[in-house]
Amino acid sequence: MAIAWLAFIIGLSAAKSAGYGSSLWGGIEVFLGGNKQMHFAMACVLSFLAHLAFPASRFRLVTPVLMILVLGCVTDELLQYYLPTRHFNLYDFAASLLGLIAGYCIFHIVSHTKVVVSSSRSL
Repeated sequence: MAIAWLAFIIGLSAAKSAGYGSSLWGGIEVFLGGNKQMHFAMACVLSFLAHLAFPASRFRLVTPVLMILVLGCVTDELLQYYLPTRHFNLYDFAASLLGLIAGYCIFHIVSHTKVVVSSSRSL
């Protein structure tokens, strides 16, 4: 699922760079409440799925998966600096970075939460 989600994000970014698919990525952007919210949400889901696929053996503030995801976000934003149809935006990168961290924190909370199921019988 993480790879499929990553492919979806890369496809949206490539379509935007090429000037195609504005109804799709524009609709997602509007649905999520704006550009920064879209960056945050996409990165959050990606981080959660990537950590689900490649969980660390113990809690670490910086995991290899998180570092790879951060490097990918840096690369994506830097490439936009050189594309004539796109532009580098530090706030987009910050929103993506916060999303990556939030996704990892959500993964950590979910993976370390113990679910207790109790059954009570009433007569």
